[in-house]
Amino acid sequence: MSPQMDPAIGYVFALASFMVAATWLIAVGFVGLFMRRKLAAMRRDHGPLPAPEANALLFYALAVLFWPAGFILGAIYLGKPETALQGRNCIAIGLANLSAVVVLTCVGTTVAAFMAPGWFSGL
Repeated sequence: MSPQMDPAIGYVFALASFMVAATWLIAVGFVGLFMRRKLAAMRRDHGPLPAPEANALLFYALAVLFWPAGFILGAIYLGKPETALQGRNCIAIGLANLSAVVVLTCVGTTVAAFMAPGWFSGL
C-alpha cells in the first residue's frame, strides 16, 4: 500500500521549479549585461572590433557540443579585442545550452508532479 500524498505537492514542485528557472534567467541576464558592457568598453578603447575569424565555426560547434568549453573559450576570447566577438558568441551558445537544460528540467518536474504525483510519494 502506498503512502497517502499531500495534494499540494504538485504546487510545491511547480513553485520550486519556477523559482529555479527565474533565478537562472536572472543570472543569465547579469552575464549578458556583463558581456555587453565589456564589449562596449572594448569598442570605446580599441575602436571597431574585427569580425570573428574563419575558424570561429569550429569553436561554436565545440561550444554547442561541450558547453563548459564554450564558457572557457568565451572567457579567454572575451579578454582580447581581436577575438572579443567570438568570445561573446561562445558564451552565449554555452548559456543557451545550459538554459535549455535548466528550463526543460523545471518544466518536466512540474509536469511530472501534476500528471503522476505518485512518483514523488517516496520523498
